[in-house]
Amino acid sequence: MASKKRQALLLRDYHGLGEVADLVDVSPGFFRNYLQPKKIATYPNLIQFPDFARARDRLIEKRSREKEMAEEFARQLQDDCLYFVRQHNQSGLLYGSVRSRDIFRELKQRNCPVDIAILKPPDPMKFRGIYKILVIPYKDVVFNIFVSIANSGEGARIQYENRKEEIWISEMASAVDKNIRNIFQEEIQPIKEAISVDGNIEPIGQKIRRIEERQELMWTLMKIMASRQNIDLSELGI
Repeated sequence: MASKKRQALLLRDYHGLGEVADLVDVSPGFFRNYLQPKKIATYPNLIQFPDFARARDRLIEKRSREKEMAEEFARQLQDDCLYFVRQHNQSGLLYGSVRSRDIFRELKQRNCPVDIAILKPPDPMKFRGIYKILVIPYKDVVFNIFVSIANSGEGARIQYENRKEEIWISEMASAVDKNIRNIFQEEIQPIKEAISVDGNIEPIGQKIRRIEERQELMWTLMKIMASRQNIDLSELGI
């Protein structure tokens, strides 16, 4: 027979259970053998609960401020570039790679809340070039930055400036392709399934025309940007 669950008061956040000051239902064994010894939770009483409720309010306010700071930081640095100087051989292999800690250091100088930031770079970065880095300074706050590595600061800057539009165009092409696939999966496929029932093909024709118009607009924008930067789209595989 399963043991009857009872309420416990969380003393701190615990993934899968709740946040500090939450009342949660747990089994007596889990509470006795894990939560209580590790001071994650206690059994509630009328004296404790008001104190922890106030602590939770303070925590919620603190997290709200942290998230606002992270969102502002993300707006400021979205698609910005960090420059690193590393000597390299003729094939571009660096004499000393760029690692996450180097990026953390640069972000800290820009007042990033690096104590809670998560980086997802190709770590370590061993060759001269440009890398796209995913930064998560707070839960549900995500932005991208670029890292340009060359044998001089000016070289790193010029390298990024020369390829900035090329990178943007390649990413837009990828976004167009993804957009088309999403439209097909979310809009076209259900209509095709409905057609098999009633035989009416008019709705799918309208959807396809919308997709073609949207795709043509996106390609036109990319061609304009490419021509301004003297970029051959065929060389990008587009």
